[in-house]
Parts: sequence; structure tokens; C-alpha cells
Amino acid sequence: SSIGGHTASHPALNHVSENRFNDEINGCITKLQSMIHRDIHHFAFPYGSSNETGNREIDLISNYHFKTVFMANGGCITKNNMQYSNKLPRVYLHE
Repeated sequence: SSIGGHTASHPALNHVSENRFNDEINGCITKLQSMIHRDIHHFAFPYGSSNETGNREIDLISNYHFKTVFMANGGCITKNNMQYSNKLPRVYLHE
């Protein structure tokens, strides 16, 4: 099993500066790694739709070299969208 990051305080990342973006990602990685004593290889954008995540955010997250990065645009992971490991779909689950 694995645990992925989701930022330190869950902001819409397209509304934060590049410095805050990096603080959010680094803060999340640091906290999770200190808790589980393992590297973090996966990330899900907060909210994750195209309303909160655009080309700038996808470009910035690529600096972290996560194995997978998830958006919230719904759908299943297929052979066609696997080529874009920096914006895989995910399904929102709630109670």
C-alpha cells in the first residue's frame, strides 16, 4: 500500500503564489514522511478539477517527480490516460 500527498492546508493551488505552492507541497511531504518513515511517491491535487488546477500547477508539480499525480476530473484510469501520469483521473467518494 502507499500514501500520497494532498498539500499542507488544502488550498486551491491556482490561487496561491509559486512560493506558497512549494510550501504546501514541501510541508505535506515533510509531515507525511516524518509520520510514516517512507518516501511519498503519489499526489492528489486539492479539489483537482480544471477550475483549481491548470497548466501552471501541472508544470510546478512535475518538479517533485511524483510517480503519479491525480486530478478530480472523474473517470477510470485507462491505457489512453496512463501516458499522462501527472494528471490521472480520480473518483470523489464521500459519506
